[in-house]
Amino acid sequence: MLSKMRKSGKASGFTLLEVLIAVMIIGVGFMAAASMQGTSVSGNSRSAYMTAATYLAEDKLEELRNTDYMAITQAGSPENNIDELGAAGGIYSRSWTVVNDSPGLLMKTVAVTVNWNERGASHTLTMYTVIWG
Repeated sequence: MLSKMRKSGKASGFTLLEVLIAVMIIGVGFMAAASMQGTSVSGNSRSAYMTAATYLAEDKLEELRNTDYMAITQAGSPENNIDELGAAGGIYSRSWTVVNDSPGLLMKTVAVTVNWNERGASHTLTMYTVIWG
């Protein structure tokens, strides 16, 4: 009876070649997933830095909006080595410029720039607002 099954070619099971191909396909899938995981972690880190820089710029813009119109100066001293809350000891620097009578009379255009270095690359974020008196 065993000899009849071998002759008819209906033996069940996997060959070694089929198993090796399946293992290779699964391995490629795992490698792709691992690569996506690394990209995701890197993207999340970049987003955290950008969120902190946005907070610093918005904070300074809000401070300048709440300052008396005549007291807003032409430029702000750079604040170097601040953290994401504006305190000393971080990787960010923040500065601002003020352009009088722009875009119209009795208006000031304020630009706040935040700089930081992340993994050896320099990044800059600039936000603008118009304040009128």
